[in-house]
Amino acid sequence: MDSHKHSWGALGGSVLAIACVPRVPATIVIPPPSKTAEVAEPGEPESTKVKPRKTGDDPGPPRIVRAEQLSASQLRLHFSEAIGPLGAVDPNDFRVSVLSVYINPRAGYSYAYYYDFGYRAYGQPLRFTGARVGTLELDLYFAPAVPQHYCRQLDNYSDYAPPGVRAETALFLHYAAGAIPIRDDAGTALQSFGTDWVAAGRGDSPETRRQIDEQQAPRAGQDLVRIECGPAIPPGPR
Repeated sequence: MDSHKHSWGALGGSVLAIACVPRVPATIVIPPPSKTAEVAEPGEPESTKVKPRKTGDDPGPPRIVRAEQLSASQLRLHFSEAIGPLGAVDPNDFRVSVLSVYINPRAGYSYAYYYDFGYRAYGQPLRFTGARVGTLELDLYFAPAVPQHYCRQLDNYSDYAPPGVRAETALFLHYAAGAIPIRDDAGTALQSFGTDWVAAGRGDSPETRRQIDEQQAPRAGQDLVRIECGPAIPPGPR
């Protein structure tokens, strides 16, 4: 899992939170933007301005090109193109997993399974509780908070694999579009990925661990969005 330092882009919208319990019935409502026209700051580069799309210039469905854990309770999703105005976000449409994969071709042995990242903290399923929307980013807030060093611990597991063995444990994002899909400004919806794990997390008794069939283990995680660990926390007193 690569770690990158990126500046945090200015985000529009506002942060809202809801109390989340198993099977969150509510949505995270995002107020519409002000009708006041946006004025570019003096000296703002032309390349940073969002340009209107030309007719026939549709790049296809939007994609999440990057996801990163910014803090113990925040993820940031980066999209391939501008997403349309969102009136609400359904927290049940997203879920994070810890995916553990072990492939040993020489021994003819492999396994893969998901488990809920929240259990790395206080033994509670992780739930998304708020959202903040920008033009190309979507911030998701979750509880319980999970310290960032857990992400780095997972990333280090692969360092101990013997030659020829794939041993990987990492964070992944899953998305299953529901009644409030995320769309680009042309109305094309973000396609779902990893829907089985999202569905398994809904309900009063969410599934917290799922074994993947051994034959499917080599492909585990290929259709998901891997979550990058956030910036390293500097040493010193907290």
